[in-house]
Amino acid sequence: MQLKSKRGRPPNLNTESLNVSGPAAETPTGVKMLLEERLDQFLKELHKFDYTLSASDHVWKILFKNNRDKWGYLHVNKYREIFYLSHVDGACGTLEVEPEKSPKIMDSGGFSASRSFYENEPLQNEWTAIINDTTF
Repeated sequence: MQLKSKRGRPPNLNTESLNVSGPAAETPTGVKMLLEERLDQFLKELHKFDYTLSASDHVWKILFKNNRDKWGYLHVNKYREIFYLSHVDGACGTLEVEPEKSPKIMDSGGFSASRSFYENEPLQNEWTAIINDTTF
């Protein structure tokens, strides 16, 4: 499935700013800030694309090729003002993103409440890489 913009064509996007390397990415605070910046940019770009409705939720299904030439599938649900991002491999849990707040993680494999990332948690790096790979 390919995303299409509301205008029927892909928008012109600058993806050079989505580099995950550099000094900011080397500290726990830097990783958290980098993920927050990437998510903010990702969600702004996501609104340029059509979605489907499931009850009152907006749903985007994103098929993407990562930088290792492997295909990935991201499922994004927007319920009210909160976005829920799930990578279909299931290993990363679900990311809960609320505007103006830090993202939270919901552990995979069950019905759990969301929580903040732990300091130095590898899932922050994994989600940053996934969001970078899904740039439009």
